[in-house]
Amino acid sequence: YELIPAANTAMRLAVQNYHTVAERIGAKDSILEDCFAQMDEANEWELNNCRYPTDGENIQIKALPEYGDRRMLAQRALAHIAGPMSYIDSLLDITAQQKRLVILMFEHYLVARQLNDDIHDWQDDLFSGQITYAVGVLLRIAGVNPGIYELGTLRKKLQKHFWQSGLTDISQTIIFHTKKAQDYLVESQVLEADSPARDLIRTIEVSAIQGLSLHSSSKAFLSSFSNDNNARTS
Repeated sequence: YELIPAANTAMRLAVQNYHTVAERIGAKDSILEDCFAQMDEANEWELNNCRYPTDGENIQIKALPEYGDRRMLAQRALAHIAGPMSYIDSLLDITAQQKRLVILMFEHYLVARQLNDDIHDWQDDLFSGQITYAVGVLLRIAGVNPGIYELGTLRKKLQKHFWQSGLTDISQTIIFHTKKAQDYLVESQVLEADSPARDLIRTIEVSAIQGLSLHSSSKAFLSSFSNDNNARTS
């Protein structure tokens, strides 16, 4: 929370810079205003719904946030695409439908990008009281009800469910969004299918596929270890 003033200052400077660039290339200010308005809305929602009280040792679990179609994850990060969207808006030879498809491509990319971060950072997020999508999934799988929990004990419980099914569930969700992003990229016909945008999407998809492979390998190892122990005791 102590960094919020600095973040707000940086955001104001970013808006000013984006407006300057948009004016130079002939893009509409409404594109930028819409991006930052959605970011403000998403950040406010997150502060109100996804931050739980914690003292570093215990955490108060409240009603879990409902992320719905996960579009809120993209809204939080629209600054990453404000520049590209301003440029695309300035192009005169593409249709409104093509622009809509590019926006959808970027939104699904941003959701996948955020989920990929969440799946790696869920333990740190839990200890900081930040209930990301990934933390919320694990809490639901584990059947954790509202109440006060010791963080070390809760982490061990969630680690078990992470390896049992959470990693797979979240990785599959990431792949769903990367596939959607690639589909919209191709359908828009604005960017080449082998453009850097595809590489960005593919990088996240490969990470999620590796997560699924790691889960399968871990299950196979544990199954083999269990069968070996059973054979020795029989």
